[in-house]
Amino acid sequence: MIAHIKDIDTSPSKQLAILQEPLFLDSNHIELFERQLEQFLLSIVSQPYEKSFRRGRACLRLFEERRYRRYVAFIGVFKRLKSCLRFRSVEIFCKDKLARIKQALFKA
Repeated sequence: MIAHIKDIDTSPSKQLAILQEPLFLDSNHIELFERQLEQFLLSIVSQPYEKSFRRGRACLRLFEERRYRRYVAFIGVFKRLKSCLRFRSVEIFCKDKLARIKQALFKA
């Protein structure tokens, strides 16, 4: 496989031959895509007005709820990080005080 890729990479004629190959194997792909697009658009237009709304207030509520959950989670992480940093600063403070006490005891 790698040798085949190297061969194509070194041969401009093979690269051109690959680029000139048809993009789709099906010769009537344009008609197929147009028919599918037409069916899709007709299904949207032909339905009653009351059923044409897909995203109502429920979708907005879900979006706001997800955003609020992310916000609360972020605040929780921030509070935990803040308490860890506070604990870390207290720990450093205590170690510093203990070191000073030890120095004072051993000097005397």
